[in-house]
Amino acid sequence: MAKQITDAAWYADTLKAWPKAAGPKPTAEHFRVAHYFGKPGKQSLALAMAMRDTGTTAPQIEAVCERPQNNHRKRAIKLGYFDRVATPADGSHTVYKITLTEKGKQKVGGAVSMAKPEKAPKAPAKAPRKRPAKVKAPEAPTAAPEAVVPQAPEAQAGQ
Repeated sequence: MAKQITDAAWYADTLKAWPKAAGPKPTAEHFRVAHYFGKPGKQSLALAMAMRDTGTTAPQIEAVCERPQNNHRKRAIKLGYFDRVATPADGSHTVYKITLTEKGKQKVGGAVSMAKPEKAPKAPAKAPRKRPAKVKAPEAPTAAPEAVVPQAPEAQAGQ
């Protein structure tokens, strides 16, 4: 059987070289919760950083992940698994701090996917409705146009 990798073990190299500018390292519990909402990687690392007591800022995420990593966190908030906590700015940088909601706490007990929510299945198509046949109104008898009788050229001259 393959060796089981713990949640924090995915980030061993990153945690060894953790920059001071990135603030405190996320705990194993932060990683465990983050991995319920997605596979290990930079997005989950940024999610774990946002769960710290101090939250995280964009420069802290970029110091560790090299690029902004916001999609995962925004989707988790939009799906209702996390609430964003109002936190005072760190200098001129916005602090992103999140906490699990009740919905998120219920889901952490089981597997949760951060995949985009599926659209509700469409209701089965109804059988086409039979429309009543159109009944044409009987045509009213029309009078035949009066016949025009050409007059002989002599009759026209005498007039």
